[in-house]
Amino acid sequence: VYTDIASASDFLGLKGGVTGLSVKLDKLDNAEKAAAAIEEATQGRYAVKTFMQLNSTLYAALKLEKVMMFIILSLIILVASLNITSNLILFGTEKLKDIGLMRAMGASPARIRRIFILEGLYIGSAGVISGIVLALVLCWAITAFDIVQLPGDIYYLTKVPVSLQWSDILSVVLGSYFLCFLSALYPAYRASKVNPVDAIRYG
Repeated sequence: VYTDIASASDFLGLKGGVTGLSVKLDKLDNAEKAAAAIEEATQGRYAVKTFMQLNSTLYAALKLEKVMMFIILSLIILVASLNITSNLILFGTEKLKDIGLMRAMGASPARIRRIFILEGLYIGSAGVISGIVLALVLCWAITAFDIVQLPGDIYYLTKVPVSLQWSDILSVVLGSYFLCFLSALYPAYRASKVNPVDAIRYG
């Protein structure tokens, strides 16, 4: 219902007053600064609250959900990195004779380690690139189409909001490469310790 302030005040018994005023900003990031400026201008005579303070429970739930999603994604990446470790170990076993020949021809253990580490990073790069492309396509699809519907009375919105933060993407990429690097260390160390004589004889 839209009406003038006088009629609304009379209906609610406010004696010509109002219960509150809302301020609309062009940028949500300026909410804290605007609230501080309004509170300073009114000399603290009125309570000034931002939308984040009014919906603190919702934002706390979203923050907790983001932390849990980070933990789940980290576990998924960890499992994938363990698969890289097992594949490199299997690769080293299959190429045992070739490793022995390389060592016999003068390849140093550091060079063998470097080859296996680069192999692990190549596998990780393929996963990272395909994951980024798939994530961008999925984010676009969620934004363009109403794929996921949310109950408005619980979440105060009806569809999943998508906001790409390049800092988050960069942290995920760097974390993935770091885990891929760690997963390649043991296979690389194991391959560098191969005895060339035994490798050629039994490979």
